[in-house]
Amino acid sequence: MQFWPQVDPTAPKQLKKSPSRKICKHLSGPGYDEYVHLIQTRTLGGVSPELRARASCQLFPYKQLPPLEKEPKAKSLALVFIEIVTKNVTNPKMLLIPKSGNGNHNEWQWTKAEKRKLDEFLLGWARWEVDYMNGFVKSAQCEGTTDNANAICDACTSISKDESLKRYIRRVSELTASFDHGY
Repeated sequence: MQFWPQVDPTAPKQLKKSPSRKICKHLSGPGYDEYVHLIQTRTLGGVSPELRARASCQLFPYKQLPPLEKEPKAKSLALVFIEIVTKNVTNPKMLLIPKSGNGNHNEWQWTKAEKRKLDEFLLGWARWEVDYMNGFVKSAQCEGTTDNANAICDACTSISKDESLKRYIRRVSELTASFDHGY
């Protein structure tokens, strides 16, 4: 009785043919075109304004930004980081404005270093990216290549089902429709 197939150790090895890998096409076409061309989001798709505000308060206590009006949503509790209380701060070092920063509240007046720090921090929570130049949306976790027949990787396929992305696409579509009808 033999359990293993007989193999000739002197015979050349036969390489298994792997399916041909394709470059991921990402998400593009009529359903995405308006969104890609009209939205301002580039690398932080899926980051809520609430999370952006919470991160700003945490990263820049010296700006003494107004406190958030509400507690984080229950589904976001896993994303909550340590709350830094900026009212009545007893540690004066927290209120010192660094050389690379300023005390302005309006984000458009922040320094490049502050904007970069916030963006780099929020990249960890981004779910999709918009490539305006090439006209597509892709998952922040895009694998770059795929074996899938439709040439869209599993990560991009998954993000195409993301309810937040769908909602943003619908909003952009509704806005352009209302402009087309003169509302």
